[in-house]
Amino acid sequence: MNRGTLIPNSAEVDLVCLRSKAGLIQVELRACQAISFCPSCGSRSSRVHSRYWRAIADLPWEGIPVQILLRARKFFCVDDRCTRRIFTEQLPGTVRPYARRSCRSSEALSWVTLALGGRAGARLARKLGLLASRTTLLHELRRRAHPSAPSSPRVLGLDEWAWKKGHRYGTMLCDLEQGRVIDLLPTRDSETVAAWLREHPSVQVVSRDRAGAFADAIRKGAPNAVQVADRWHLLNNLVDTLLRCLERHCGTVREVRDRLEAPSRTRFFSSSDPEDPQTLASERTQQKRKSRLQLYQQMIELIACGKSQAEAATSVGLSLRTVQRWTTTGAFPERKHRVFPSQVDAFGPYLEKRFAEGCTNASQLWREIKQQDFLGNASSVWNWLRRRFGCLRTAGTTPHVKRRPPLCLDHVAWLMLKADPRRHRFLEALYSTSSELEAIGHTARGFFEMIRKHDAVAWPRWLEDAMQSPLASFARRLERDRSAVDAALRLPWSNGMVEGQIHRLKLIKRQMYGRASFDLLRLRVLHST
Repeated sequence: MNRGTLIPNSAEVDLVCLRSKAGLIQVELRACQAISFCPSCGSRSSRVHSRYWRAIADLPWEGIPVQILLRARKFFCVDDRCTRRIFTEQLPGTVRPYARRSCRSSEALSWVTLALGGRAGARLARKLGLLASRTTLLHELRRRAHPSAPSSPRVLGLDEWAWKKGHRYGTMLCDLEQGRVIDLLPTRDSETVAAWLREHPSVQVVSRDRAGAFADAIRKGAPNAVQVADRWHLLNNLVDTLLRCLERHCGTVREVRDRLEAPSRTRFFSSSDPEDPQTLASERTQQKRKSRLQLYQQMIELIACGKSQAEAATSVGLSLRTVQRWTTTGAFPERKHRVFPSQVDAFGPYLEKRFAEGCTNASQLWREIKQQDFLGNASSVWNWLRRRFGCLRTAGTTPHVKRRPPLCLDHVAWLMLKADPRRHRFLEALYSTSSELEAIGHTARGFFEMIRKHDAVAWPRWLEDAMQSPLASFARRLERDRSAVDAALRLPWSNGMVEGQIHRLKLIKRQMYGRASFDLLRLRVLHST
């Protein structure tokens, strides 16, 4: 589309005049080329047969409809062997043959249809001054050719998309090097995908999920292509397997959780010493301090043995900047106790006085300062007194303490994959209770780290060890797809971009309300890439 021009194409037509009529603007144009080419034989001709008028709709001006009156010409074909004696002059930059709209007006309508579809596009076009029905918009879109995409992709990503989840699926194919969708298939069966791959023999690498149908299709249609298993799907399969294992040991997990939480609750509710309040928050703080102290001691021992600060940081698992700061301090760096301002601070002198007089009931003190224009609630007063004077009890009741949420199996699975058992009290207790869970966690964490670090060297050794572990069934499934897993660790390709394109397809499909055919959905997905 030519932007900022009064006429559609100055190389094909000249402006004759402008007219203002009721409700529209007329633009009179005439063809300016001295010769024309016969569309049948391609011969040049300058012999004009006749002239006629064409009324063409153009882009509106400030919402006012514009009509082009084009003075078109017909020519004689000078080639006696041509079957066509008379032909109409072709103006491809201005208007298509037999069209009632200019090329740039049709292109604008196609953009609107790609973004919104038929009905919504027609409503927006009417607001912009482009008078067209939803049927006209869909016809304009179907006239468009396939977008300029590479016909011979080298690295392909494919995944399924759902017409109706659980019932009907299609296949999306993306060029991972170009980052765009190159085709949609109406089904996901292996024969359809294999036929498409046979038509595109340039495919060398295919990234896919763990579906067996896609693996069979690639072997049939592109037997020489390298199959790459998507790393996210590999980790997702690992988590699913880990959850099934944890379901068999649900009683052990619950027993360890209750055993760890029971002493904390007992110490808090039985505490009578106001100088040593035992809460879950303080216990977690002490546990974190203990872990940091162990790291500090390990770092000091390594440096004392002659290790450099960088080597000590790598061995302990800390950053080099942290090791440098701890070494410069010369002692274990304690956490600074942060005290946040509170609106209770303004009534601090009065509360200290009343507490010294023997009034330790937080509810009573709250009612007293409330009469002095205190706007906070009773819990803020209780927290302030607890921080200042220690453990408190309201009249005949125990203070409300936020309980630790119960550990669900999903949480336990991610702890086993990401947390260090030596630094996490729950995992340490869980592994000491069950040797089978310890073996499962060690094997699963090894696979997790291997996928995250793309460690292809560790893959054969992990597979051999996993065959002797409780995750042997998971390892056997991976062994059947061994070459694809190995390629996932060696190559950078994955299905991440394909998943994003499927998310965009879902948005387009839901905008269409399920009332459009596959060919229209395919056009919108391909053209709006």
